[in-house]
Amino acid sequence: MSYLNSILIVGQIKDLFPDNPNKIIIEPEAVTIGIEQIRQLKKALIIRPTNNQPLVAIISQAEKLTEEAQNALLKTLEEPPENVFIVLCTPDEDLLLPTVVSRCQVISNLSNLSGLGNLSDLKKVLLWMEQGSIKEGFAWAAGKDRQEGLKIIDQLLTLKPYRQARKLLAAKKQLLANTNVRLALENLFLNC
Repeated sequence: MSYLNSILIVGQIKDLFPDNPNKIIIEPEAVTIGIEQIRQLKKALIIRPTNNQPLVAIISQAEKLTEEAQNALLKTLEEPPENVFIVLCTPDEDLLLPTVVSRCQVISNLSNLSGLGNLSDLKKVLLWMEQGSIKEGFAWAAGKDRQEGLKIIDQLLTLKPYRQARKLLAAKKQLLANTNVRLALENLFLNC
């Protein structure tokens, strides 16, 4: 199961993954998002991008997926093609089938970007992750508690770091599984 490639965002974000040219956005074609739109999406996900960036499929207003469309999406959410991220955006995860929610990494509270001081601090952390800056990253990770770590990871994900999303989601999963906080956060800066 590629749990980290299927993401459910509770709340709407404007311009998700703006720098990625390999983006498919699915929106309601009237009142709902029907099964035919999902079938077309599944066909589009098979085509590999020619550049190194992942293919990102964003289902905006996912709460408007019909029950049939949600059921048609289940297998793809569970096992998305390689180098594909599927992002569902909804104001409330309870508006989706529980089977859909269970196949996604749920990210919520996206409107709160306070906690690290300012946006440039968040971008520094992403840069350290990108460069594998162990010294800076480990110093940053020292002293963080579990709740702070989870909050910061959610904040970092709001910056649309598609190259680092897998590491961030893995760290979040480790923190939720009660692993050592410092080790989970320090692992973000290791290029393994």
